[in-house]
Amino acid sequence: MLGHILASFESVEKMSHHFVFDYVADLHWLGKITDDAAMAYLQTEADLQTYQLMLSRDQNFRPGDTTGILSNPRPGRYFARLFFKEGDAAVARIQRHNPWLHEAPHDGLRKASLYFSAFGNRLRIVHIMREPHDLVADLVRRGFDWRVGVDPREFQLTLLKKNQVIPIVLRDLEIDLAEISGPDLAALTVSESMRHNLLGYSALNSEDREKVKIVFFDAFCTHPERVVSELSSFLGALPTRSTRRAVRRENLPRRLPDRSLSRSGLFEEMSEIGRRAMSESMNMYSEMLGTRG
Repeated sequence: MLGHILASFESVEKMSHHFVFDYVADLHWLGKITDDAAMAYLQTEADLQTYQLMLSRDQNFRPGDTTGILSNPRPGRYFARLFFKEGDAAVARIQRHNPWLHEAPHDGLRKASLYFSAFGNRLRIVHIMREPHDLVADLVRRGFDWRVGVDPREFQLTLLKKNQVIPIVLRDLEIDLAEISGPDLAALTVSESMRHNLLGYSALNSEDREKVKIVFFDAFCTHPERVVSELSSFLGALPTRSTRRAVRRENLPRRLPDRSLSRSGLFEEMSEIGRRAMSESMNMYSEMLGTRG
């Protein structure tokens, strides 16, 4: 939702999710890649992907994919670019138009320090926060518990801990994860993800923290025009005629769901481990809502 609306702003490219921006930062976070190697790789990849966008080379033309050109505003420009000249002509277009490369990595705040080291003052991070119960319910719905380390279509990096394959975000937990339920695992994942993102945000210096905009999903749903205006000011990028269409396409504004039934249902499926993780997530969410909301 957020990425598609941002892609409607002036000079902002379509939302992309090139996994290099996840994998390199993840490996750096795990201490497997040096600072200079990670920064060089990210900078080179950003240059490459910006160049590729100018030619619509290696772009996603699948209908229905969230990163596909048809799911993003102004798809016509990507069809037109298929016939543009490459080489110096493409570089000249980049220099003339100064496009925003628009990537959507997971847990971006957790890795924010590396991203700012690589891209400096050119980088802006927009981080959206959802109510933790929604996130846990979504993971449970998608069968997150059995997919990790088993599903051949699950491409996230994992760790092997006590002969158990786990998401890297759970690296600090001493709990035996082999026996816990799916809802408990989902709750722990959301809690640890939120904790590491907030730690990454807190570790930024004041100058870089000003380049981070935290958006709350609920506020976006109920007051999209206000949030769009705030995002425009933050990025220094103007909305276009496509912005209003993008907002409507994302079904905004929309009424927030009644979460009481889903909350009680989740809690019934969880042990004390999951319930405690949910409580910690809600405390962090409420703290950020009070600080930034």
